Amino acid sequence: MIMALRILSVLSCSILICLALGMRCVGQDAQTLLLEKPVDLDLKKSSLALVLGHLSVHQDIPIGFVARSEEKYELLLNVKVHGAPLKEVLDLIVKQEPRYIWEIRDGVVNITPVGRTDEFFERLLTTRIKRFAPRPGSTKYEVKEAVLDLPEVKALLNEKGITASKLMAFHRPSIYANSVDLSCSDTDLLTILNKIARESEFNFWSLDWADNEHKELEFGL
Repeated sequence: MIMALRILSVLSCSILICLALGMRCVGQDAQTLLLEKPVDLDLKKSSLALVLGHLSVHQDIPIGFVARSEEKYELLLNVKVHGAPLKEVLDLIVKQEPRYIWEIRDGVVNITPVGRTDEFFERLLTTRIKRFAPRPGSTKYEVKEAVLDLPEVKALLNEKGITASKLMAFHRPSIYANSVDLSCSDTDLLTILNKIARESEFNFWSLDWADNEHKELEFGL
């Protein structure tokens, strides 16, 4: 009886280990496929924001971008590639713009400043969110407002005396809209934003300041 229990325990542990390794491999495979995705790009004297916009819109690359206000529109980049893997393109970008680094997080390319991120942005992105549940089929602006209306986000904005502009207008759903479930529970805001970029048609999010005093948040989606 004791021997049978020991064998059962060993088998259970082995199964759990295999499942864990399998999940890890699936994640690694998805990351590898993303980094190996072929990219065509021909841009000269372009800003980092423009290059990343082209990658997201024309190459369907999910991207999250934390900007340095004074640098995002500098015309520094020359990127001409045909069929180059995404990893090679990202390395080329940060080689020409060494004030930024890239990483794959939650299946999304995250571009952030080298060194310490803006203190407020860092706190915002790491804020724990109890529940995020936008209506399936929401427009871009509805999803954006759902993020800004999160109680935890509003509390932080109010604490710091920061405003975030909203576009209050009627918007028709995109012809490409899907009804993907973007709901999340008990996670941080960065994970939510990356899920939006990864799983919906709104595959580019960005954070920046709209003013020099850092009192107006510019949240792009």
